[in-house]
Amino acid sequence: MKQLAKRASVAPSPTHAVSTLVKKLSAEGKPVFDFSTGELPFELPKHVRKAIAKSLKAGNTRYTPVVGEMGTRKAICGYFSSTLGLDYNPSQIVITAGAKQGLYNLFQALVEHGDEVIIPAPYWVSYPGMVELAGAKPVIVDCNASGGYLTPKALYSAITANTRAVILNSPGNPNGIVYTRAELEELAAVLGQFPDIVVVSDEIYRHIRYEKTEVLSILQAAPQLTDRTVVIDGWSKFCAATGLRLGWAAGPEYIIAAMAMIQGQSTSNAVSILQAGLKVALENPLTFLPEWLDILTTRRNTAVTKLNAMSWITCDVPQGAFYVFPNISAVLFKKTADDVSIDTDFLLCQYLLETAGVACVPGSAFGSPNNIRLSFAVDGKTLDDGLEAMAASLALLK
Repeated sequence: MKQLAKRASVAPSPTHAVSTLVKKLSAEGKPVFDFSTGELPFELPKHVRKAIAKSLKAGNTRYTPVVGEMGTRKAICGYFSSTLGLDYNPSQIVITAGAKQGLYNLFQALVEHGDEVIIPAPYWVSYPGMVELAGAKPVIVDCNASGGYLTPKALYSAITANTRAVILNSPGNPNGIVYTRAELEELAAVLGQFPDIVVVSDEIYRHIRYEKTEVLSILQAAPQLTDRTVVIDGWSKFCAATGLRLGWAAGPEYIIAAMAMIQGQSTSNAVSILQAGLKVALENPLTFLPEWLDILTTRRNTAVTKLNAMSWITCDVPQGAFYVFPNISAVLFKKTADDVSIDTDFLLCQYLLETAGVACVPGSAFGSPNNIRLSFAVDGKTLDDGLEAMAASLALLK
């Protein structure tokens, strides 16, 4: 009998599983309203596309340094300086095949068996799996009662002698929370008592924010943590470039060097011609974003209003990212017309897909079984028609 390594038993990404099912149903000709995937419905900006095409035409298809082209890393440093007021040099930057690879490489470099990583719930689906793949233990802190925010008390209570890192994600996926300066300062005050804990600041949704919400890096609120904070970011969300896998990590040189070593033994450099596009994207104003955010704001408001009008659903207004995370606890244990009990968030998502063609992600995937996640980053007709179909299906429950 063939044996696999224990690490191969880590649960697959639930969002990818739903996306795969959606593609299968669509290929079979079945109508599906896909609210499962986290990507903007816009085109990569024209000047970025031109830069990529120009780089390809120039024949820039060879290896780059594992950490990325010097010019692109300098552009990332300039981006940090101009948008956040943070000073980095290129030796503190590694360019990765998406922010996801940056996180994976970081945990591979940082933790091992016996270490613990604090993960506030709700959390992005891949955090626990990445920590487990690195041999460490995810310590899930249930923050649902505090609106999804990690509080200083909860953070302090979760810390042990084995704590190696804590993950912060603002704006947050799946619930769109944004930490204020005061909240970040309070968390930093706790971390100040534990100088060996590394802060992992996932800022991939930084530019997707509403009502002029202030989005701060923890290093803006607590610069004293600079020597033990790794910032993870990428262009997937703010440039509508999810398939063009480019991200970056910024942090202490010894951590970045370790991440680069691991990357050198796996993928090597990120795609050369895309780095040229990233350089141009970061060196020019993001003039396309206000229009995109106006559209997203309208769709967010539509989603929240229609969800709150549905039977047994309540939905908070997200401050950032492009998801709604409605509470469905009042739906649980309702019955279908065939007397089938909707006992879990998974069964509810299955019911909505089968009866309404609505694809969403169970909250359990994010550590929050009383919720489901829907992306409102879809075209307006899909949003309207899909939510109407969802409302009609929920109204049939008893």
